[in-house]
Amino acid sequence: YKDGQGGRGNFVAEIKKYEGATKKVLSIENKLAKATGIKRAELLSELYDNLYDDYRSLFQNYAQEALNLDPNNETKAMGKFMLLTAYPKSEEAFSQGNTQQAVQIFLDLAESDVLTPEEKQEAYHNAGYIIAMDEKGDINLVIDYLSKAYGAAPQSEQARSILEMIEQMKAVEQEMKDKTVNPSNN
Repeated sequence: YKDGQGGRGNFVAEIKKYEGATKKVLSIENKLAKATGIKRAELLSELYDNLYDDYRSLFQNYAQEALNLDPNNETKAMGKFMLLTAYPKSEEAFSQGNTQQAVQIFLDLAESDVLTPEEKQEAYHNAGYIIAMDEKGDINLVIDYLSKAYGAAPQSEQARSILEMIEQMKAVEQEMKDKTVNPSNN
């Protein structure tokens, strides 16, 4: 082990990061108890930004509250809250067999002026993902939406993995074409 402590130094450092994050979240939560209006929306945004990804889905009620408190996007956080509230709506539509509605929820968001490029990327990516999950989904639409996702923020952390997905989808598409042209290779 590099730390000379059997890896304990790294473990302790990780625990301390969680402790610091927990203190910050609790501090924001205490401020929220007294805040109103746009200040509350700002604190909700700060709280969201300090949550680990695994806990963000628990933020639904706060997300809707933040949207109600900041209808003019003064905090510049409206996009992330719009995305967060879109997930359950889209999941419900998809579970009821309405793939087009589930996709449209994210496409409408992707066209919104309040989303950052990275948020637009997430919205397009989700539209493509939903179509890919539908057994009747059009692979060309998946590729199109993933391409739009990449184009929305080509320098983002997710851009490389999106490009890889596009290449995988193109390979699947080519394989399907090959089977159609030459059915004896099935």
